[in-house]
Parts: sequence; C-alpha cells; structure tokens
Amino acid sequence: MGWIISFGVFVGLVGSLGGPTESDSTTSIYSTWAIAHGAFSCAYVHAKILAAPLYPLLSGAVVALLRIGSHSAFPTVAQLGTNCSGAVAAIQRWSIQSNAWPRTLQVGDLTWLVLMGGLVAFLRTTDRGSRGWEPFTLVLTSLTLPVLMPLLEDFHPQDILTVGLSIGALSCVRRNSWTWAGLLMGLAYTSQQFAVLVIAVLIVIAPTNHRLKFIAAAIFPIGLIGIPLVLLTSGRAVKAVLVGTGLSPSLGGTLLVETGLHGSVLTNSARILPILVSLAVAIWVVQRIGLSAIDADVLVSLLAISFWLRLIFELNLWGYYFMPLSVTLVLLDALRGRIRGQTIAWLAMVTLVFNPILIYQFATGQSYGLGPFRAIQIVFLAMAFVLILWDIKRHRIRGYLISWFFLALIAFYKDGWMYGPPHRPFPLWFWQIVLSSTAISLVARSIAPRLRTRSDTAMSV
Repeated sequence: MGWIISFGVFVGLVGSLGGPTESDSTTSIYSTWAIAHGAFSCAYVHAKILAAPLYPLLSGAVVALLRIGSHSAFPTVAQLGTNCSGAVAAIQRWSIQSNAWPRTLQVGDLTWLVLMGGLVAFLRTTDRGSRGWEPFTLVLTSLTLPVLMPLLEDFHPQDILTVGLSIGALSCVRRNSWTWAGLLMGLAYTSQQFAVLVIAVLIVIAPTNHRLKFIAAAIFPIGLIGIPLVLLTSGRAVKAVLVGTGLSPSLGGTLLVETGLHGSVLTNSARILPILVSLAVAIWVVQRIGLSAIDADVLVSLLAISFWLRLIFELNLWGYYFMPLSVTLVLLDALRGRIRGQTIAWLAMVTLVFNPILIYQFATGQSYGLGPFRAIQIVFLAMAFVLILWDIKRHRIRGYLISWFFLALIAFYKDGWMYGPPHRPFPLWFWQIVLSSTAISLVARSIAPRLRTRSDTAMSV
C-alpha cells in the first residue's frame, strides 16, 4: 500500500502542478519516438545537446508498448532524409498530428518506480525496511517538491532514473554483491553522467578483490548500450553516451564562474574537481573507519557529499540539480529514525528559490498569473510563522527556523527568488552558498560522530 500511495502521490503532484513540463523535453523525446518506431539510426539526429541513451531506450519501449500516437503513420525512411537530415521536422509534424507529446511526457512519471525500487532495496538492508519507516520514507520523498523538479522545472526524468539506480547499487554494496553494484552504476552512467561521482566513491570503498569486478561490471552496460547506438547513428551518439546533455546557461553566475576563469580551464574544473574531491573524501573516510564505510548511514552520507560537490563546482545551477541531494537527505534522516526540522526547512527553501510552478508557465506558454507562484511562498511563510509562535508559547527557540523565516521574508519582499517577475533575484552564487552550506551541515551532523573514533575492524551486520 505504501508503494502504491507514494506512486499515486508523485504522479498526482506532478499533474496537479502542471507537469510534466515540455521545457528541455527535446533533449530526449525525439530519440524516444525514433526508438519506439525502430528508427534507431535517427535516434540521435545530431551530435548537439541530447540526453544519454538509457531513458530514451526505456521510454521508447513504453511508447511502443502503449502504442502512443499509433493512429498516425510515423515518417518513412525517405521522409527522415539522408543521414536523418529531415528527421526533426518530420517527427515534429507527426507528433502534432498524433498528439503524442503529452502522453510521451507522462512516461517520465514512471521513473519514480526506479527511484522507489532503489529506496526500498536499500532500506531493506537496514532495520528501516519492511516496516512503517519504509512507506513513510517513500511518501515523504514523493511529497518533496525538489524531487519533482526534473519533471516540473525542466524535463529531465533521466536524473531521477540515475539516482534510483545509484541507491540500488548501494543496496548491492550492502549485500556484498559488487558485480550487481557495478552493473547498476553502469546503467546509471548511461542515464546521466553525474553517476561518475558515485562510481568514484564505490571504487574506493570496494575491497581489493572486488574492485576490478566492480569496474568491469560498470563498463559492460556502457559498452553494451553505447557502442551499438554510436554505430547505428554514424557516431552522432558519441557525445550523448560519454558526456550527456552538457552545459545549459542558468540565470546568473555560480561561485566557479565568479572566480573569473574562462574557457577550457573553467569547464575542466567543473567536471574534474568534483570527482577528485569525492575520491579524496572517500579515501579519508575509509582510512578513518575501515570496513564500517559500508554501513548504511556512511554510504548515504558519502553519496550526499558527492552530489553536494556537484552543486559546489557547477557552472550553472537549476532547481532540478538539487533533486539527488534532496533524496539523500530524506533517506539519511529516515536511517536516523527522525526527520529533522532543518531538513524540512532546507527542502522548503530550495522549493522557494527555484519555484517550479512559474517555470512551467513560461515553458508551455500558458499563463495563470502570479497566483500559484505567490501562494506557495505565502503558505510556507505562514507555516514558519505559526511554528515560531508555537515555540514561543512553549518557551523554546529554534534558531534555524527564525533564520529561515527572516531570509525567506526578505527574499519575498525583494523578489529575490531565482524566478518570477519582476526578475530582480539575489545573485545565484548567494543562493548557492546558502543552500550548499546548510546542506553540508546536515550531512556533517550525521557522519561526524562516526568519524571521531578510528575503527579498522567494525563490520556492518
């Protein structure tokens, strides 16, 4: 029942908030339709900004199974053109005639099943699985708006798919199934390449006699999926398989951009530094606590730190980038057996800073006024104010709640959020500092007690 309810809540919230959005859907939807109709040579019509292959392959299979748009004939080989030169225009005409776009976007909702599967598999390696904490964690995650942003702000369901596979890989690590962990991480990489951060951590944690097995298992699905697509598309899929969608300029500059670096130095720093620091952190943790590094809370903390490092070294910052870290923070609290108020406050602030409702309006051309955009701010502020009054009545002060309330109040008054007219937000680097610093403090409070004493022999049951 918990699985069914969480899935219903996730799909219901996405639909009620106007999603899945069409924004950025072109990075995967044309590939989905081409694959669904067997036109694999045109799955990647160009070598520019297109999504990694796993999601288009899976969604293409679903579209074919459900026969979405089947009442209109898909473009022929001749209509797609030599080397797929006319594919985009031909497929676009077909999508309008068949009205396939809305139903194909809804296929993105199914990525929740992968995320849910990863969470359930991981929780069942601990004492939180198969009991009340399991459905509670699922429902809370499905209610968390930053987790929905890959379907509301911009259409990136592959990010949800990657996080689900990564958490599933951690469950395999907990079971000492390193081959399965490698296979899942390889699949995660073919969905969204930030999975390399998790792969780097697991390479360090893997026992010496399993490390090569894990690496080989991770490479296998990348080659199995990537090589045929590269050959069938005459090399146009190379970038999508190895790099993914690449960089998309955000509204404002991040900390790394503000350093003044330019060109390849800036780009390489954004891609390499998170991996190197993730490796360094994992090595230090393993040296500090030994075999206890595979304990559930330590693994999730390392996962959260890796996703946090991605945010620190990004050249651009969008709300859906916070989805992986949001999932790990909720999971970390579930493992502790207590959902912290600081975690809820952080998730609420991410929601306000990168409000997904207004972005959807711009993406679809529909206009509902500022009502929904303002409403979520007013509701959150009112709830925080009521909680502060309740604390005063009980002679208690929560510093983080008061700080949150005043920062949110100032941003509300100044229109300091990243989206929303008039567009006079606080600098992006300011929100990057606020959100990243508070997030890492939440992770540090969880893992710090484990690192205070060295243990080379402790082993998880």
